[in-house]
Amino acid sequence: MAILRLKKRIYFTTSVLSFIVFIFSVFITYHQYKQTKNKKEAIVFAEKTAVRNAPTLNAEAIFTLHEGTKVVVLDTIDNWKKIKIADGKEGWIIADEIKLLNNF
Repeated sequence: MAILRLKKRIYFTTSVLSFIVFIFSVFITYHQYKQTKNKKEAIVFAEKTAVRNAPTLNAEAIFTLHEGTKVVVLDTIDNWKKIKIADGKEGWIIADEIKLLNNF
C-alpha cells in the first residue's frame, strides 16, 4: 500500500511539473512569435535614396542609403516608411524605394 501511495505522489508531481514546463514553453513560443511578427524587415531597391528626418519631400536629408541595404520598418504614414538601419539611425524613406521581406 505504501508503494502505491509513493507511485501516486511521483506521478502527480511529475504531471504538475510537466504542465508547468508546457505552459512556460507556450509562453516563450508566443512571445517569440509576436517579436518576429512585429519586426518588419525590408531591402532598399533604389540605387541611391535620401533618408529624411520627416515624412515630406522638403524635409532635411539626414543620410543616404544605397541599393541592397537591409532596414527595419518601424512605422508607415501615407507613402512614407519610418526605418531604422543596423547602426541605430532612424529616418523616413519613400515606400516605393524599399521592398518588405515576407517572413512567412
